[in-house]
Amino acid sequence: MVERSRPHRFMTCFIKLMSYHRLPHVEGEFQVAVDAVRCALTQQYLRDPHLGGPGVFRQEFGASGQEILAEFSYLPHTDFPTRTRPMLNPRLQALFDDYFSSHQHPINRLTHKVAIPVIVLHIVAMLDWVKLFSFPGLPGGDLTLGIVAWLLATLWYLRADVKLGLIVSVAMALCFPLGRMMPVWSVVAIAVGGWLIQLAGHAVWEKKSPSFLTNMVHALIGPMFFVALITGDYAIKSQPMDASASRA
Repeated sequence: MVERSRPHRFMTCFIKLMSYHRLPHVEGEFQVAVDAVRCALTQQYLRDPHLGGPGVFRQEFGASGQEILAEFSYLPHTDFPTRTRPMLNPRLQALFDDYFSSHQHPINRLTHKVAIPVIVLHIVAMLDWVKLFSFPGLPGGDLTLGIVAWLLATLWYLRADVKLGLIVSVAMALCFPLGRMMPVWSVVAIAVGGWLIQLAGHAVWEKKSPSFLTNMVHALIGPMFFVALITGDYAIKSQPMDASASRA
């Protein structure tokens, strides 16, 4: 009898375990579930009677605890998923996956890496033109609509992810002094150029409309998504079709 390969044994045991619950159907949820199983089903967890032991798994999942232990014996002996950083908030992971679904073409993503910083700069600069009331403690002596919008966006970003949120909010804050140094005509010019580049990426290469037209949250997710790509906190997996295309 041919011994099952490790990936096959892993998936067999994983499906057996997850049959007790709802199987995840979103890519982000599936990855979280895999990490959770890797985290929980280690030798220490299964052998420690205070945490449940093999008997609990035998009773709940209808499988021998020793069998499960054998299936996962090749996994790293650790209580935490093997990652370079703590895993992303599942909601943020799902938003990134959803955003990526309409930004799969590499040329489209390249246009966004150019267009999004320009668009953020012009939005901050234009909102900063709207003065609400005088506030001597602020640079320029006025509280503007841009500052209010930046504060609200910063709260949202930090709630989604502290590390990525800090990077995005600091980058947006730098747009204030830069925008105040620019004449009005140049802000309008970069606004037109930035939007044309972004829309061209969707129309010419992606062949899909911008995702924020159907989900306005993606207008906030866009800058954080590309920061996560640069920092390595979100990795784009290679598509299986690429390999088949290269063989053709």
